[in-house]
Formats: sequence, structure tokens, C-alpha cells
Amino acid sequence: MASALWNRLQFALPLILLLLSPFGSLAIAEPSNRPRFALLIGVGQYEHLRETLDGCENDVRAMQQMLQNRFGFADSDIVTLLDAEASGAAIRKEMARLQERVSKVDSGQTPVVVFHFSGHGSQVLDQPSGDPDCDEEDGLDETLVPYDAIQQGGDQDIRDDEIYRFVDNICRDGRAKMWMVLDCCHSGTGARGVTKVRKLQRDLRPEPTTKKRRVQAKRLPAGAVFLSACRSMEVEPEYHDGDKPYGLLTRFLVEVLNQESAVSNLSYDLLREAIVARYRSSGSVAQAPTPTLEYGDPNSLKETIIDGVGLDRPSIWPVQSIPGDREQVLMTAGMLHGVTAGSLFELYESPDSAQWDATPNASSNGDSIGWIEVETAEGGSATCRAFQWQDQQKTPLRLPTDFRKAFAIERHHEHGDAILKVRVVRSLDASQDSRPLTSDDADLPEVVRTSLLSAVRGQESPWLKWVGDESACDYLLRIDGDYAAIFPATGVSHVPDVVTKDRDDEVPKSLIGGWGPFDLRRGSETVTQLQDALRRITRARNLIALASRQETSTSGLPQGGQSPVDVALELLTVEEADADYNITKSSVWEPETSDIAHSAKLVMHDGDEYGFRIINKEAAGKPIYVTVLHVDSNMGIDQIHPWQPEAGAAAEGEQKLEPGESLVVPGYFVCNGEEDEKPIYGSRWAIVLATRTPNQFHLLAQGGLPVTRNSASPLETLLLEQTEFKTRGGFGRRRRPKNQYDDSWGATAVPWQVVPQPQQFTIGPAE
Repeated sequence: MASALWNRLQFALPLILLLLSPFGSLAIAEPSNRPRFALLIGVGQYEHLRETLDGCENDVRAMQQMLQNRFGFADSDIVTLLDAEASGAAIRKEMARLQERVSKVDSGQTPVVVFHFSGHGSQVLDQPSGDPDCDEEDGLDETLVPYDAIQQGGDQDIRDDEIYRFVDNICRDGRAKMWMVLDCCHSGTGARGVTKVRKLQRDLRPEPTTKKRRVQAKRLPAGAVFLSACRSMEVEPEYHDGDKPYGLLTRFLVEVLNQESAVSNLSYDLLREAIVARYRSSGSVAQAPTPTLEYGDPNSLKETIIDGVGLDRPSIWPVQSIPGDREQVLMTAGMLHGVTAGSLFELYESPDSAQWDATPNASSNGDSIGWIEVETAEGGSATCRAFQWQDQQKTPLRLPTDFRKAFAIERHHEHGDAILKVRVVRSLDASQDSRPLTSDDADLPEVVRTSLLSAVRGQESPWLKWVGDESACDYLLRIDGDYAAIFPATGVSHVPDVVTKDRDDEVPKSLIGGWGPFDLRRGSETVTQLQDALRRITRARNLIALASRQETSTSGLPQGGQSPVDVALELLTVEEADADYNITKSSVWEPETSDIAHSAKLVMHDGDEYGFRIINKEAAGKPIYVTVLHVDSNMGIDQIHPWQPEAGAAAEGEQKLEPGESLVVPGYFVCNGEEDEKPIYGSRWAIVLATRTPNQFHLLAQGGLPVTRNSASPLETLLLEQTEFKTRGGFGRRRRPKNQYDDSWGATAVPWQVVPQPQQFTIGPAE
């Protein structure tokens, strides 16, 4: 039940623990004496623009609290600029003031500087050829958009040229270390989902010329690291956490840094990997953009985040009483610390009395005073109900009348349900939707009402929820005239254009880029198509989240616990193959990076040939049995191994892998190789599921596992619940969890991005 992190902290020295603000945490050591400064900017409301954003102030507040409570920043170390405070002139003034503060630091000390911008990113025309600031091959400068920016762009925008000079002045000659976080986008296009996209679109066309532009590429100085929300062909959406919006990057960045105990081991590149892993394991984030790292010296990526040495702490959270209530308590950790409703914690009077290594099936571990279950989680706090175990069942617990505070250790993490939350709207114009529609709206097409109300069948768990208000949703069903399409609500990086060729002139532009279109005039045929699409989306996203939670990310940070079955999956570049299309020579697919940008993203193009290798990484013990599935950006699931030649046929291929054995999957694949199909671009995943006994998970590709089984492994049960909509039975009578990580199965996922051939689009220098 306890993760490796609990075990490492079991023998920690006695701790001096401080109860902090609602966003608070526990510090066990003082930060270093190194001076630290931060400039945090959030612009959601604009003086001259209609394109407002919702989560920018929340981003700044979350970052401010995290810097204070996790990294020891003082109030005087942090400057914040919000909305009208963040004009172009005001931002430049604070940038100059920050440079001055750094210049006055005594020699021999190296300050740490944090710069965070949350708002719109955009582009303006680059300087003409020959100008020292002419540095963009595509003729466009990326900019941060201040409060007083104008639609066509002007001197108010903070150009990337200014940012480079600012960072160079801060870090030149090793004067300071700087971390810049940009939660905005600069280019790229995406389908219009629910959440707002942080890009101000400008219609800019550099003047055509027959001469090659003479550009002078800029580089960051040593000691500087940029973390950007997305790559050049992607967009950065906002993310709704309950009723609060945030920038997607800031939301998960703050969660990782608040939750991670050993920040002294967390470097900038490992932080990026941890954020990506959180995107993948969240069922509410579809096709997330790829955060990128830019740096002057590669060694900077390995340095500890914000000089966090000495700030490690145990993952134990303060709990305080609620006046007049002996059954509920308030925990000073919430969604931004990774706390989720349904998770179970054990209470101790003090950190010194805590037992880190929990024993399964024990009514208490050490001298605990009881248990609590999270009922509701806010950004920085959670309301919990006390209980105790009696005969393996939860029974209410009334805390002592003198109870004031305690400390909680998580024993079971609830990843959340697999319910797909759908909102229905009508498109009013190219950029605006109606209010959310409910099932009793008079103008709602009957096929949509029937599709959603009858999607959940009698024996299924309630896997679909119709969201009839402005609360968070996962997907949007947009109606325009006689057609509808489905859009991811959050995390849109690239949604392929799937409009059928014979309907291009008929389908409304508001639906371009979504999944569909669905013709609402076809009655029961459309009902079947819509329900099938929603099932396919639910099955695929839950499969991805399931595998991503089970694995340990490449950063070495626990993402839901280390998988007990140690299996690996490699994406291979095909170098040679025989006449039967079997791979005879290959190498591991390398991430597409440059000497400037570090995105660590596997990228594939049309026509690329690839294969897979499965590795049993266990040194000894029993064999494992493996299945490999492929999920494309349109939520289709195909079986890769073992091969099944046709529906209902027996699977062909050996699933068993002995300890230390590896297997190159027979045959190889060609990216977008079907000539009669439109190329599909966007995110793809290969997922390996490994069990201790033979499995039949390749049947997931055929639309469903058998409903009736004589016996099922724990993984089969989980997949039936989360990908085949089968309810557990006794769902409301949760028993005490036996072991947080079932040792009978494991999984891992390899994601990559499919993009057009390079000559079909331009990647900017920061890519």
C-alpha cells in the first residue's frame, strides 16, 4: 500500500512542521540563503480586446502560494501584476526593476529569479532583414500580450527579442539563475472546444520577397531555463478544476511541485516529464499540448527546481477541526496538491508518531487516531469525514471533544470515476456558443436527446453524464443547423479535420475540426452513430489514463504507484526488414529535439516505418503475458500484439515473456499508410498490458470484452468497469482497500505525435 517514497521517508529525522495557509504545506528545512525574486503576471481582461481569459488570476495566486509555502519566498520577494496593472509599460518597468534588484545582490551570491506569465500569446511582424533583431525564419516575432494590447499588434506587446535581452541581462556572466514559465501560446491552431485557448489570433502576412531572410538566431544565456506551455503547432487551453479555471500548464505544474516531497531531486527536465505524465493520467485532458524546455546550457536542465535543496518534506498534511463538528475535519491540502474526492487518509497526533509503511488489512497502522475520507476538494483545502474500520467496513467516527489538529497520510488514492461529462450547445457564430442545453429544452433535436438519455444501458454503470450548466465537462457536443460534432473540452493540441469529402460544402464551419459530422436528420441511424462515438471516446481515454497511472514515468516520480509487473515498450525505427515484413534491424526511436528546444517528444511523419519491442524487465520469477494496443487521435483502438486476423478469430502470436526476455512484435507499420484514407495527425499511444496469466485484451479492439466470464483477474475487472461500462456490484458499499497497487498486472504507455512532412509547415526557432 505504501509507495517507495513512504519507505524512504520512514527513517526521517525528527521534523519541525509548520501549519501554513490553506495552500500550505509542511517544510522540514529552511531554504538556502540564496536571494530569490519572482515576477508573476496574469492578464485575463484586456482593455481593447474581446478575447478574454478566465483563469489567469487563479494562475498567479496559485504560483504565489506555491512559491511562498513550498520554496520559502517572502512576500517582499514576489511582485504580481494582474489585468489593468499589467500594461506593456508596467511590465517593462517591473522587468527593469527586477534587473536592478539582481544587480545589487552582493557578489558571491547567485540569486534565483522566477518569471511567470499567464495570458494570451501572439505574434507580430519580425524586424526587416538586416536588423539585429531579425531572428525569425517565418517573419513573425512571438509576443506576450499585455493588458493594453491592440488587435493588430503594436508597441505594447512584449516581443521575444525583449525577453531574450531581459534574460541575458539577468543571467549574464553567471550573475543569476532564472526560470521563466510561459502559460500561453504563440502559434498553432486548434478546434474550438469549451475552454478558452490562450492565443490572440492576428492576420499577419510577412511581405513576400525573393531574397532569403538574413536572420540572427538568439540563444539563452547559461543559467536560464524557459518552460513553455506548448510547441509551435499546438495551442494552450485553460483547464477547469471544479468551478475554477486555470491555465493547463500552471494547474499541473503547481500540483506537481506542491505534492512532490523530494523537491531536491526534482530537476527542470524531470518536472516537465512529471507534468506530461499528469496530463496523460487525467481522464479530463484529451490530446494535451506538449510543454517544451528551452535553455542556454543543457546542464541547467539537471539543476534542482528553484534551488529547492533542503526543502524536502514528508507527504503528510495538516488537519484541523471544524468548530462544532466532531465528524468532519479540514485538511490543508487540496486539488492543487493532488488530493481527490474519495481518497482515504490515516490520522496521527504528530508527524513523529506517524507510521509511514502501512500494513494492508490492519484496522490501524501504528498509533493512528482514525481515518478520514475526502468528501470535497477545493484548490488548497479539502473537507473530510472521519471513520473507522469495523469488520472491513467503514463506520462513522466521532472525534474526541478536545480534538484540534492532526496529521494525515494518504493510504488510498482515488483516481476519480470514468464518467464522461458532456455539454450540449448550439453554435451562434464562428466564435460563440449558446448557453448549455438541457434535456428539456424545446429546441433540442430529438436525436440528440435520445442519444444521450438512452446511451447508458440497463446493466451498465452510469458512464455518461449530461452537464446542463457551466460546470466542468470533458467533451462538447456542438450543434449547428442539421449537423453536430464532438470536441474535447480541454487539452486540444490538434484535432484532425474529419469532415467527409462529399459534405465539405454542406457542413458548417463551426464544426470543422471536431469528430463527426453527425447528420441530425437521419433519426435512429444518427442515435446509433452518436452513442458509438461517445463509447469509443470513453473506452480510449480511460484505457490511456489507466496505463498512464499504472506506470512510473521516465522522471522516476511516482505516478499513481510503481507498476508491480515491470514491463517496458519501445517504439522502433525500422532500418531493415525481410520479405515477410519482419524487422531484422532497428533502433530505438529518438525524440525530435534541437540544440535550443528540449521537448522530448516522439514525432512521426507520413510514410515513417516503425515497430515495437516489448521487454520483461524483471530479473527473475514467473513469466508475464503481454498485449499491445494502439490508440489514435480519433480514439480508435487497434490491436498490435497478439495479431487477430479478423473479428472472432483466435489471436496469433506468443504472449509469454520470460524474465529478462524481449520480443520484437512481428511485422512493422507505416505511418498513415492507408492510401484511401485521409491522413490522421495528432496524438497516438501504444499501450502494453501485462498480466501474470494469459489474457485476451486484444478483444478490446473489437468493440467489447465478453459480458459473461467465469472468472476475472483484477485487471479484467478494472477494464470491464472503465472501458466496457460494466458496474462492479455493491458499488456504494466500498470495503477497505486491501492493497493500493495490485501485484497481478502492470501497464505502460508510449505516446507520440504524428505531424505532416516538414515541408508542409514551418517550425519556429524555439521548436
